[in-house]
Amino acid sequence: MTWRKRVILVTVLVLALLIICAGCIYYNLEKREEIKKCKFKLSDIRVRSIGLTSADLEFVITICNPGDITATLSRTEFEVYGNGALLGTGKIIKSIDIPPHSCRCVAVPFTLDYFGAGKTIVGAIKRGGIIVWVLKGTSYIDTVFGSISVPFNITRVTKLNTSIKVPSGAEVNKVVQNALESIRQKM
Repeated sequence: MTWRKRVILVTVLVLALLIICAGCIYYNLEKREEIKKCKFKLSDIRVRSIGLTSADLEFVITICNPGDITATLSRTEFEVYGNGALLGTGKIIKSIDIPPHSCRCVAVPFTLDYFGAGKTIVGAIKRGGIIVWVLKGTSYIDTVFGSISVPFNITRVTKLNTSIKVPSGAEVNKVVQNALESIRQKM
């Protein structure tokens, strides 16, 4: 084989390798772009532990992919605010693939700060039951060239049910008397 044929062969092999690598990179980027089409739903909240100043919760989030290719979420860090008060932080630390036309449940650890929760409730009472929720954070798209950070900021407004019935003094008195009578009978 002549030197010229070797150079052509090596050039063709290098170009083929570059095209294959570019295709793989493009496909992986498309998988990460597909996450934007996904629908997210809070399915459950589980209590993992309760402390003096905070509680460790687990949000179960259902992610549905309506697209035609697998959606990939690399990792995410976020904070949740209620009426401007920090309620807590959470992280999705592992890569998650959601196949096309299917749903996947993801358990997300979340630390709830009691002080922030109290401030949110007081703020809602002052605002007539209105709570402004803000989810703020950064998603990371991991590529062969490094991580790309994508900040997000989602705001929702909800109104609490303010028709909570507070029992009258007479109703509370009756409940207490019945409880005391029940205790006396057992003695």
